[in-house]
Amino acid sequence: MNPLSLISLGPVAMAEAVLLMLVMVTLFLLFGVTAAGVREINLADASVVAISMLAAQFVVVLALSPIPMVGGILGFIFGIVAMVWVIKAYLDLAWEMAAKVWGLAVVAEITTGMIIWLYMGIGLTDFLHRFFFIR
Repeated sequence: MNPLSLISLGPVAMAEAVLLMLVMVTLFLLFGVTAAGVREINLADASVVAISMLAAQFVVVLALSPIPMVGGILGFIFGIVAMVWVIKAYLDLAWEMAAKVWGLAVVAEITTGMIIWLYMGIGLTDFLHRFFFIR
């Protein structure tokens, strides 16, 4: 069993990982918008933005991934633009402020990924060995 594959853990573990990511992104969005002092936002609005943001990224990446050679890169770049646009449109922010709020969401996704890896028993040294080929 590949410990990095959530699919090998089954649908329950995948659902737990997605819910954990949504909760973390929601909390970081709530914190980011409140800390920036842009406007008052409640947990329900932050949840809608988080779900819409991740759905927009998924759709854009899925649509562009079949393009040979550059589809992955284009999907990554336009996925980021789609996420920032969702934040901008829903919260009625300027592009710069939406990008800052998105940056906090990225921190949430990275943090959640590290929590999931730790939950699965993968430590930091295993992470470095597997992904950066550090011996």
